[in-house]
Amino acid sequence: MYKSIILLLVCFPIFLPGQEQHNMSLLGRWDEPGLPTSSGVKYNDIWGYADCGGNEYAIVGSARYIHFIDVTNPAGPAEISRFEGSTNSVWRDFKTYGHYAYAVADQGTDGLLVFDLSQYPLKT
Repeated sequence: MYKSIILLLVCFPIFLPGQEQHNMSLLGRWDEPGLPTSSGVKYNDIWGYADCGGNEYAIVGSARYIHFIDVTNPAGPAEISRFEGSTNSVWRDFKTYGHYAYAVADQGTDGLLVFDLSQYPLKT
């Protein structure tokens, strides 16, 4: 028993750095209260996009929507548009190529969705 306690005390400090926030600061936060959930999940995926003008966007999947968030000013992220899916989905996935965003969901009948992002930047 004594050896187990000594081993625990020796090994415990090894795991402490995993709890710290090394060189990171929270710059902003976006959340929309009242969004529906699916199996207790509100948000499920995120992907980034930058337009040719240097504006940055987050494409965020929630249970019901695909949100397009302007994060050019990280202290004030703002939703600039959203697309409602055919049903609530726990998993939505996104990728971008060129000025297109591609989205799929594992539930519902949406299949593959393609968004033309060349219209950005949009004014909020």
